[in-house]
Amino acid sequence: MFPTELAHGIFESLPLASLCKASIVSKRWRHFIINSQSLWKNLDFTLNRPSGTITDQVVSTYVNRGKLRIQTFICRNAERLSERTLKALRAVPCHNLKTFELASNSSINETAIVIFIRTIGSQLKTINLSNTQTSDRAVKTMLMHCPQLETLNLSLCKITTQAFDLGDKQCEALKVRELDLNGCRSIDKAVVSFIIILFPNITHLNIHGISGITTHTLVNLAHLPNLECISMFGNMYEDGLVIEDAFLTFAKSCPLLRQFALEECPDLTDNCVRHLVVSCVNLEELTLNGSYNLTDEATQYIGNYCNRLKILRIGKSPGITDSGISLMLDLGCGSLLEIIELKQNNITDNSLRKLADCCDKLKMINVNFCPNITGSGVAYLVKKCGKLMQHLSMVDCPNVALDAADLARRVLGQHGGTVNYLFRALR
Repeated sequence: MFPTELAHGIFESLPLASLCKASIVSKRWRHFIINSQSLWKNLDFTLNRPSGTITDQVVSTYVNRGKLRIQTFICRNAERLSERTLKALRAVPCHNLKTFELASNSSINETAIVIFIRTIGSQLKTINLSNTQTSDRAVKTMLMHCPQLETLNLSLCKITTQAFDLGDKQCEALKVRELDLNGCRSIDKAVVSFIIILFPNITHLNIHGISGITTHTLVNLAHLPNLECISMFGNMYEDGLVIEDAFLTFAKSCPLLRQFALEECPDLTDNCVRHLVVSCVNLEELTLNGSYNLTDEATQYIGNYCNRLKILRIGKSPGITDSGISLMLDLGCGSLLEIIELKQNNITDNSLRKLADCCDKLKMINVNFCPNITGSGVAYLVKKCGKLMQHLSMVDCPNVALDAADLARRVLGQHGGTVNYLFRALR
């Protein structure tokens, strides 16, 4: 009974799963929905059915419904899909495709990916091929044939640094703002030099897991003044440049930084943290897990300068104590804090009580392997913050008894929260 344009507007608001259900309500609805190509422009199969049931035939059916109108194609963990899926998209051809995600698929080879990109890559803004058979050749094809590309996710792919060495070829993907190379272990530190040349305006960079990061790598990143998010992993070897000086150079050149992650870097010092937080006053997320030399001095710097911090991970730093956490929160750091990770630190119940009293937005806490935490501190925390908290993790906290864990589960469970409690007694 609705006017056609109004019915269209309603159906366009539905995700793919709901649209499929609506198409079997009646013959009239089915005819209207199936024959309206614009309703099928966003094919997000993660919202439709279990990934194991998505086949080439299923994809082909929906592609033929959307045809030239298709702008989004998202399908993750669909191992049954083959190059026939890419052929279906090419056959239309889907030249208006802007988002293409086909993560965690080992069935589609590099040749199929290369041909697909060359055929319909001109309008692509987002490409996610994480954990696929993407090769150096495929990456070079993206860089030379996708002039609108803004987001590129190649995490867990077996590509090398050479994927970004175009030689005398022209790079068309100059609009790239986000690049994810997490877990690409065949890539080394030299990739940063190529990134600086290819993507001078990049804002989000994940090189977590690439090998051989040094202090000069950090200094090279200073050539990316628009950087907002950076993620790295591993010891930062000093190759003629002291790590504290490297942090000073980097931090001064990247004032827009909002997220910084450097995990398992034992050489990180309190002064490194000072240089970072003094220059990067917009930090919302700071991850420094595995920085064994950090002390309460670092938390004092964080408290002084990070008044916008929402996520803080400073686990595996035995030099951080209750005093450091208390001072940090007293200085105003905790007003927006939502996630904090303090695993393997020398904190006690006093830190839990202080967090409960100062952080009224707290959603997740990790105190794994903290031997001085007891059930009393846990009870105080969950009674005060239980309505908002989504997750509490306290694995191998020997002084937290089962009844405290049960209390936490009851309180958090009433509001949809979860508790991770596991204690492996020492033999």
